[in-house]
Amino acid sequence: MSVRHEIEKRTAEREMQRRNSTRPPDRKSSILVGQRSIEIIEESGDQEPTFVVLIIKVYKKWGYIISNYPWTAIFICIAISLLATVKIFLTPQKNDIVGYTPFEARSRLEYKQYTSFFSHDGLAIATYIFLLAKDGGSMIRSEYLRETIENGFLIQEASLERGEELIDRLQLKYPISSMFGRSFSLQQNFFGVELYNETLPNDAENSKKTVKFFENDTSVIENSSNKTFSDVHITNMKTVKMISLQFRAQHLAVWTDDDVKNWEMRMVDFFQNKYKSDRLEVYVMSKTYIEEEMVEAGVSLLPYLIVGFIIMCCCSIFTVTVRAAYMHQSNIYKIILAVMACITPLMGCSTALAIMFLVGVRFSSILCVIPFLVLSIGVDSSYLMIHEWQRVTKEIRDNKLRKDDCVGHRMSEVLMEVGPAILISAITNILADAVGCWTSSPEIRLLCIGNLFSMFMAFIYQMTFYSGLMAIVGNLEIKAENMERNKMAVTINDIKVNIHRHDQVTGITRLNVNLTVQKLFTHDSPLVKLDDYRVQYQVPSFAMATVFVNTPGDLSKPAHLALMDRMVDDFEHLRGSWGPVGTMYFVRDFTKFENSLEAEPEDYDYNEEQQDSTSTKDTLKFNNADLQEFLAWPDKKNLSRFFFTTGYKGEHLKDWLERGKLLQNWRRVVDKPEYQSFGASVFHEDGVFLDLIDNMPTDTWQSVLGTLICMAAVCFVFLRSVLTVAIATSCVLSICVGESGRDASPQQRLGNCLSSVAFPALQAALSTILCVSSLLLANIYMARVFVKTMALCVFLCNAHGLIFLPAILSMIDRFKTKLETRKGYKNKSAEKHKRKVRPNAAARFRNNNVEANEMDKTKMDRPPLPDL
Repeated sequence: MSVRHEIEKRTAEREMQRRNSTRPPDRKSSILVGQRSIEIIEESGDQEPTFVVLIIKVYKKWGYIISNYPWTAIFICIAISLLATVKIFLTPQKNDIVGYTPFEARSRLEYKQYTSFFSHDGLAIATYIFLLAKDGGSMIRSEYLRETIENGFLIQEASLERGEELIDRLQLKYPISSMFGRSFSLQQNFFGVELYNETLPNDAENSKKTVKFFENDTSVIENSSNKTFSDVHITNMKTVKMISLQFRAQHLAVWTDDDVKNWEMRMVDFFQNKYKSDRLEVYVMSKTYIEEEMVEAGVSLLPYLIVGFIIMCCCSIFTVTVRAAYMHQSNIYKIILAVMACITPLMGCSTALAIMFLVGVRFSSILCVIPFLVLSIGVDSSYLMIHEWQRVTKEIRDNKLRKDDCVGHRMSEVLMEVGPAILISAITNILADAVGCWTSSPEIRLLCIGNLFSMFMAFIYQMTFYSGLMAIVGNLEIKAENMERNKMAVTINDIKVNIHRHDQVTGITRLNVNLTVQKLFTHDSPLVKLDDYRVQYQVPSFAMATVFVNTPGDLSKPAHLALMDRMVDDFEHLRGSWGPVGTMYFVRDFTKFENSLEAEPEDYDYNEEQQDSTSTKDTLKFNNADLQEFLAWPDKKNLSRFFFTTGYKGEHLKDWLERGKLLQNWRRVVDKPEYQSFGASVFHEDGVFLDLIDNMPTDTWQSVLGTLICMAAVCFVFLRSVLTVAIATSCVLSICVGESGRDASPQQRLGNCLSSVAFPALQAALSTILCVSSLLLANIYMARVFVKTMALCVFLCNAHGLIFLPAILSMIDRFKTKLETRKGYKNKSAEKHKRKVRPNAAARFRNNNVEANEMDKTKMDRPPLPDL
């Protein structure tokens, strides 16, 4: 009996201790980061996190300070933001065409080699004009070539009309034409070519074959007909769909970069606005024009920012007023707070961008996306402050007004509770962008720097401008005494919402793996249509590689020249190569020139083809002494460097991945050990975009890893919970953290948690999606991808946080309970005792539930939950 009485006595003592405690001793309370979490930690006897306590004390003092000087803070913030807005509109935009290529990408070095070869004192001048027939017909019709080669056609046609043979000194053929014995290639100028495959002119009985070379698709159509006058053609080309003209010049010392850009843009303006033709479609392409179109695309987003802002304001007003009506706290001041919640992030964004421009940072078009990012993320902090203000006010009213109650006291209570949460969100966002600054391309680095600084300034404006506004509005609400029951904000959950929102946005800026210049323009830009023509006609018929040889050495040495020829030969034996016919290699022309010197001066009918048929590699010579005469430039006496081009064909080249593989094959050739002495590099006009495919996976996992490490560090400093850190770094909404300390069933704990965090989470998700949805109206590919990716991420994030994760947690809790039950029943000595005390334990459990519900009513802003 004494043992039984002792057990009952100890059980009663534990029960009294359990009843007097605000939480069960065997379970942890809510893992929060505000003042109430510190109070719970004190009650449990655990050690308080020193850093969090310090942050809370700072916020407490700041709450009183901002409440004493609200108008001063508001006026200063408004003045600075207005000046910043003026600075932004006065700053011209500048873009870099290679800015989206990662720093370590090889194409950046290749592009540098390309520009250094063609520009000695500034920008390289390279403008392309593409001409197509408006009726879709051939470009070699005489009326379409009136000012180019029509005279040559007239001479040949006159010879045919007189029954004479064609003049062999003037041959317009594809891919190699000749004039007066000199050959030149048309592959870089004529695209979408359909050829005739003719037999010898004297053989009139042979069948005629037409070979169609259109987009590298060769088909032979045989016809049996005798050759007549109409069967003899002055050219082997039946149809040419597109002609390209190239204009290149060396940058003179007296020219400035602005002079070059103005000249290129004047050419664009002439052919787009002044030149009128009934036959031709003219498209101009240059580096300056591409950058200007990128600027136009960025500027075109500004009107949609206004639309997104209006949508965000409407969403904010609706959600805030609905919440206030549900809590019986509707008043006009809620509308003011809802609208200013959307304005505050934009004020911080404008200030940050203006400061960046003042210190010389380039205004890139990609920075126009930052207002959308800051607006969709920064508004969550305002929602937190509004909700916490309601909770604090209601708690004070329910517990009767304190003598020291004032706006400063309430503001300090709000900041003490949600201030650390907002700080965690800001630090995490800033560190995530800081990671992007070290792992991304120049344009993405610029975006991350701008977003980083904008997040910082948005935090400053949140603590000054918006806090001051809340102090003024709160003072009016106190005077009106129109407060109702409010809620307990579970701040850690909203923090994770902010963290995941930013994680989604950061990922969106790095998802453009298959990025092309075309995707950066508006859909009505002429460059979009021109790029379609290039892919249709130019790319599959002649994809050109430009190989720069920076240290050619002495090519008069046979062994050295043979090594150079072998490198060229390696390029010509790659898949899809045109071979020697598609290569422009000056050494071959020079050796022909050397052999032509042996011809008689009176032999004006010298023909390169005849010379080629009688010459071999053994007879070709390279004499440096004749190089000056061959180059025919007074200031060029020695060969310091040169470049050669070679062409490739194939329908598969329309695919970006195939072009990327071809680029890698080119690089493997110049990287061979035997060719290292030449210092060769290969350039392709799409190389800066092709490198994104190979570099983006590495860039992505580095960014994700760095972001997770930063998130883990920040969460551990503030929360000091390994479980919470694991959840945060797993990118899962931590709705399980807010209410894990009640002595209730898993379903009840999840119900309590979801009722507190679900509405703020859905409120943030809805406002984010509606904010960026205005970009669907923009006629830009990247803007639409941005919206689709954002909507998908928000949906998946909320689905995992509000549906899948609660189900998983419930299953884990049940599994854990079963394990504990089995472990307890293994102890036979305690089995009998458990059977005896089980009825009393059940009664105590019901009493504890009643107590917990009563405690919930004093801290929650929601109706009682139904029994599950």
